[in-house]
Amino acid sequence: ARPSPGLRILWIALSACASVLLLAVTSQISQEVAVIPFLWVLPLTIYLLTFILTFSSERWYVRPVYSLLLLVTSVAVIWVLLQPLVNFVLQIAIYSAFLFVSCMICNGELVNFKPAPEHLTSFYLMVSIGGAIGGIFVNLVAPFIFRGYWELLVGLAFCWVLLTILSFLKKTTGLPHKLQFAYRATIGSLAVASVIFSGYYISGVFSDALVAERNFYGIIRVKELDASDPELRAYHMIHGITQHGFQFEAADKRDLPTSYYVESSGIGLAILNYPDYKQGMRVGVLGLGAGTLATYGQPGDAYRFYEINPEVVRLAEGQGGYFSFLADSKANVTVVLGDARLSLENELAAGERQNFDILVLDTFSSDSIPVHLVTKEAFALYLAHLQPEGVLAVNITNQHLDLRPVIWQLADYYHLSRVLIETPGDGVRGFRSIWMLLARDPALLENSAIARASTPLSGYKTSIRLWTDDYSNLFQILR
Repeated sequence: ARPSPGLRILWIALSACASVLLLAVTSQISQEVAVIPFLWVLPLTIYLLTFILTFSSERWYVRPVYSLLLLVTSVAVIWVLLQPLVNFVLQIAIYSAFLFVSCMICNGELVNFKPAPEHLTSFYLMVSIGGAIGGIFVNLVAPFIFRGYWELLVGLAFCWVLLTILSFLKKTTGLPHKLQFAYRATIGSLAVASVIFSGYYISGVFSDALVAERNFYGIIRVKELDASDPELRAYHMIHGITQHGFQFEAADKRDLPTSYYVESSGIGLAILNYPDYKQGMRVGVLGLGAGTLATYGQPGDAYRFYEINPEVVRLAEGQGGYFSFLADSKANVTVVLGDARLSLENELAAGERQNFDILVLDTFSSDSIPVHLVTKEAFALYLAHLQPEGVLAVNITNQHLDLRPVIWQLADYYHLSRVLIETPGDGVRGFRSIWMLLARDPALLENSAIARASTPLSGYKTSIRLWTDDYSNLFQILR
């Protein structure tokens, strides 16, 4: 019989659901979990594998088994959404397992409802249309209607709803007749629960945010903390699970460096004890955040920030009135929009060597580290922009990754002296931070204040391979 319009809509819906989940999981793990080159290949491989398995043989998909697996992986996904500080490897594994199970359901059900051979052309056309609709929704519609990567939860709930509908349209093989109703009732209840939870999460997750903006680079939020205490009330800039800095609202505290950048931190000590401090320093910073480091600027100084996210730039430059570090700085502040490494490469190619006294790498404070900024080739570029008596300061604060061996090997390769400075933080103005200071001239790091604060590195060794543009391995630096 000729496929009905309802059946054609079902084909489109199943294909669209799989497409939405593929793109949603890809965005989640590559933007919010870990910025690893070619990580997007993993979800794409899983998606294609489910096609191969389900369309090669019907024995690969058993509805009751995958219904149970969908329940387990859905609970796991909700857990990592509510506990975003979970180890990034576990997060990737959970999202990947969920993608596999949900796409097996979507593609397995497509096979279950596949028409007779004479109607396969229209079947595959509907599957293609569904995939395109899913892509259009995630890439063109979701960024305008959602403030977070909420298409993941939409896809999760949609998968449960489709599974419920399918259980009524076609009897579930492998289940006795007397269990069919119980199965349908259970799946239907779980579908309702998933819809309710998704709606609750989407409506409430950013309810306390003054600003929540989503773009290609992720989700930026501004929150007000300690609102009841005038002395401690502050605006915090947050990207995913990463703190980008905060600024006190009180007039007498607005110019104080905070978070990872307090005076006792590695970068604070590097700037305050640099020989040319207050004598016209040139400071480059990869990663703008709230612009906190601009508070160290003195008359005659030049502070040059490199930032890829235009929303971060707008907020740091004063949009909304939350942050004024850049505007209040005594230094001449410049912000370069774009990928920091590409911007530095373009400047060098144009003969614009920056001759920084201090160059700050501040892009590694979450699991989502941009690996291309911490390779042999990247460090060659940094050193080309750093004057011979300059200091390279690297913020390696990280909950789950130990970047010390990576920076150590790079320092060894370029024959740089190095010190490690760990600051516990005070729970009020300063966060716990770990900085490595590198310099061609060891005398720059032998200052008494820096020496007192540094952690002894005598005897430290590492056998990891030098990171390059062709090689990096996050697994070997897991804590």
